[in-house]
Amino acid sequence: MFENMSVDEASSLLAKQAEKGEHCPCCGQFVKAYRRRIRGNHARFLIDVARKTTDDEPWIHYRKCVFGGRDYNYLRHFGLAEMQERRGLWRVTDLGKDFILDRATVPEWIAVYNNKVLDKSKGSVSIRDCLQKGGFDYDALMDGRGS
Repeated sequence: MFENMSVDEASSLLAKQAEKGEHCPCCGQFVKAYRRRIRGNHARFLIDVARKTTDDEPWIHYRKCVFGGRDYNYLRHFGLAEMQERRGLWRVTDLGKDFILDRATVPEWIAVYNNKVLDKSKGSVSIRDCLQKGGFDYDALMDGRGS
């Protein structure tokens, strides 16, 4: 069945099976969409990006910000931040600014496959929820007492 399958057909098959996972008919690699959540360290990183950027310098390199892992790139899939590919530069979106100020929520999780959001939860979380679960105090972070 898979011997004469085109790459486009294989991609389509994998996208349909991404939630539960499937082996690629072309290379045999297991492919699956994974649920991602905003964690405390992601929210902390987002706050730091917002603090360190200005109207004159709207982009900042991630190394100049506090981060606790390399999975903060999922912030862009939630619509909270933008990045310049391969340059390591980040900026906060308008939604991200509202999220930081506790005026907006995001889905509890998103399912990402091939750098695209396939699904998202019906429930939502606030920045306070994310920070609290990560052991951070929102009020302390916002007034400069927290790290």
